[in-house]
Parts: sequence; C-alpha cells; structure tokens
Amino acid sequence: MAEVKVGMNMLAAHDGPEAVSRLRDVIAARRDAIRADHAHSRGGTATVRALTAMVDDLVEALYRRVAGPEESRERPGSGCAVVAVGGYGRGELAPASDIDLMFLYDPPARGEALAVSNGILHPLWDLGFSVGHSLRRVKDCLTLGRQDVTIRTALLESRWLAGDRPLYDLFVRTFSAQLRADANAYMHDKLREREASYQRYGSTVHLLEPDIKKSKGGLRDLHYVLWFARVRYGVASLEGLRDRGLLSAEEYRALVEAREFLWLVRNELHFHAGKAGDVLTFDEQVRLARFFGYEDGAHLLGVERFMQHYYRLSTALYHTSDRFLGRAQPPTWWHRIRTFALSRMVDGVRVSPDGVSIPAEHLARFSRDPDALLALFTIAQDAGVAATQTALDA
Repeated sequence: MAEVKVGMNMLAAHDGPEAVSRLRDVIAARRDAIRADHAHSRGGTATVRALTAMVDDLVEALYRRVAGPEESRERPGSGCAVVAVGGYGRGELAPASDIDLMFLYDPPARGEALAVSNGILHPLWDLGFSVGHSLRRVKDCLTLGRQDVTIRTALLESRWLAGDRPLYDLFVRTFSAQLRADANAYMHDKLREREASYQRYGSTVHLLEPDIKKSKGGLRDLHYVLWFARVRYGVASLEGLRDRGLLSAEEYRALVEAREFLWLVRNELHFHAGKAGDVLTFDEQVRLARFFGYEDGAHLLGVERFMQHYYRLSTALYHTSDRFLGRAQPPTWWHRIRTFALSRMVDGVRVSPDGVSIPAEHLARFSRDPDALLALFTIAQDAGVAATQTALDA
C-alpha cells in the first residue's frame, strides 16, 4: 500500500483537481493489482483484507492531511476520532462495498470534528467511493444504540482508524457495558430480524438465484455468529470461538470454508459488474463456473457442479450458524424450572421437553459405544422429542 500513501502525500502538498485525478489513478492501479491476485486465488480472504488495508491507508493519509503531517495518528486529547463501523469495521470490504465511517467527538471539539469529517469525506466522494457517515458523541452512540438494533450492530463492529484513541477507548468501554446489560434483548431482536430476512430473501438454501449475502446460508448467517459471539461471550472471531471450545473443530471448518468460498464469489461478482450486487443470477452462475474452472463432466455441467458446491457449503453454514445461535441464547427462569420439573433419567440419558441429552459423566460411554448411541435415538423416538445438539455431537 506504499503507493497509496505516496499519492496521498502528493494530494496533501497539491490540493486540487489534478492531485485528486492522479490519486485516482494510483488507487485504480492498486485495485487492478488486487483484482489480478484475486483471479488466481482459491479463497476470498486475501482480497478482502487487501481492499480494507488500502482504504485504511487512504483514510489515515486524509486524516493526516487535515490534522497536519507532523501530528501523531493517535492525537490523544484532540477530542475527535475517526472510526470504521459496520462491514468496514469488521475489516471485510468487498470491491464495491460502502465505506461506513463515524466521526466520534467530545462536545468542545465539534468544530474540529466537522473539519476532519469534511477533509476526509469530500476527497473520498471525489475518488468515487460510496461512503456512509455519522458525527456522534459517545452519549449519542449509547442513545441511538438503545433505540435502533441496526445502529447497535454497526457500533458493535467498530474499529479505530485515527484520532483521539482514549476517546475511542471510552466509547468502547461504555458501549460494551450497555450491550452486555441488554444482551438478551439484543439477541432476541436479531433473531426476529433474521427470520424477517429469510422471508424476504429466501427461506431455503436451495434457491435458483440466491443472494449470497442475505439468503439463508449466505454471509449474513456468518455475521450473526460473530455478533452473538461478541455480545454473549466477548469473543470477536471464529478463531476465538474455536479456541474457547464454543465451536467444535468441525463447525469451525464449516464456517471458514463457506466464508472463503462466498467471499471469493462475492468479490468476483463486484469486480465483474463494477458495482455492488450479490445475487447469483443464471447468467452469472454460468460465467462464474467458467471463471473458477468448473468443467463439464460426463453427468454434470460445470455450472451444476459450481452450484452443488455452493449449496453444500451454504447448507453447512446455515446449520452451523443455527446451532451456535441456539446455544448462545440463555434459557429463561421459567424454561429452566419447567425443564427441571419434567426431566427424567432413562438408561443414562436425560429426557426433557427440550429433547434427549447426555449428562457429562456419561459422554465418554456414548462416544465410544455405538449401541448406546443407537439406544439414545430409540429413547428420543419413544418420548416424542429430538436428540439435543450435545447428544448429536457425542
């Protein structure tokens, strides 16, 4: 990304249309290089990270242009911080993603915050970026976060870019405390949102023309895992969930494999169209199958093999996400009392309205004895309930 920083130094020294035009050429060349790397990659992570790093460097350079090149990037006490939120905050920029920025400020520094926001936003617009932005105090973040679950989620994924780092740290501490206090309500709201999204974008993985972000089994299901992980467990990554035992090794692999493939496909959709678009139309399915090397075989066309691959990974993503979200939700007191009152032990397994589960002291026996595991499913069938996830994982 050195060339972006060099170009930004030029812009700082020569403010005007010519400098912006030359910087546009620098960024276009960098995007072309990222696209060339993408064309030879087997996953989407490198492209997403490279695009995010390019924009990070650009925003930082623009900030230095406003604050002065001699100023520290962190500028403690300045009263203004530049913060990435939403997908940009997650560090997951696709080629045509919006750049979502929040300019966080202390009330006495509102004037500087306006100057910083103007000094960053106008060049980004001139360079052709689609930018969402807000100007907020810490108090505003807390108030709006309580009122709107979408804003709460965007703030949950915040990432400091430049400016007053202590101010940003104060925001993180206060917002995190509020989020933990309202964790159950947040998860409930997000589950309702998820069901509404399925109704709108497709309630089955096997759509003929799926939206790879918002349909069932799309990237949004992965986002729900990460949102619940932050709120429920204070964990910010799939690796963190795996390391804490909150995802099994198999679940972790399913999510990572699906993420790599969906990012790869989404990146190509954006690069080819030159704009945002996440729907696998019939025409795009044929083109993508050829682009990624899915060849026709004796029994299946290349496009059919491509879509089979998509359906397999998306199905695994959906089911893994659904199981994790179920585990992350704490039961209500009434639910706990009812489950305890109606549960009973049968041949070493616990039968309750929630299903058949295996107590910890019996897990080893069921994991090594196929006959015991078969008996568990017979007990579940006789009781008219399902085996719980812990039993299925035994």
